[in-house]
Amino acid sequence: VVWGQFTPLAGYTYQEQKFTMRDGVLVLKGQAIPAAVNNEYKTTWQGPWLGFDATFGFLAQHELFTAFGHHWVDYTARGNGASVGDSRYFEHRATASGYTTQFGYRFKPSARWGMNVAFDYQHWETNAGNEALYLPSGGIVNAPLSKVIRESFGVSAGVNITF
Repeated sequence: VVWGQFTPLAGYTYQEQKFTMRDGVLVLKGQAIPAAVNNEYKTTWQGPWLGFDATFGFLAQHELFTAFGHHWVDYTARGNGASVGDSRYFEHRATASGYTTQFGYRFKPSARWGMNVAFDYQHWETNAGNEALYLPSGGIVNAPLSKVIRESFGVSAGVNITF
C-alpha cells in the first residue's frame, strides 16, 4: 500500500537565544591583557511563517516525512560586556527571513507506536539593520548592522506512541 499526506501550515514563531561568556581573555594587538571578560548576548527572532508537512507511506510500515517553513521575522539582539572596569551595552535591530526544513524516516510496526530518525536544518539571515552602542560615558554610537546569519542542523531519533 502506497499513500501520501500533505498539510499546509501557517503560524507565528518566537525564538530566543542567550549566549554567555565568563572569564574570557582580552587580547589587544596580539597580547593578552590580564582581565576577566564577561559578556552576555541575547537574540530574538519573531514573526509569521508559512510551510507544509508531507508524509509518504509505503510497504504498510514505512514512512518518509518532510517539513518546510519560510519565516519573515524581526531580529533584535541585546548584549553587554564588561572588562578592565569598562562596561558597554549594545542593541541590534533588523528585518530578516529564514527557513526551516526537516526530512526523516519512520518505521511503524503497529498503528500505536513507531520509531523515527530525522535530520533538521535552519538558515536565518537579516537584511541591513541598525546597531547602537551605549558607552559608559553616556554617549551612543550608531552604526549600520550589515548582516547576521544563524545556521543550525541536527539529527534526532525518537519513539512515537499513539494513545
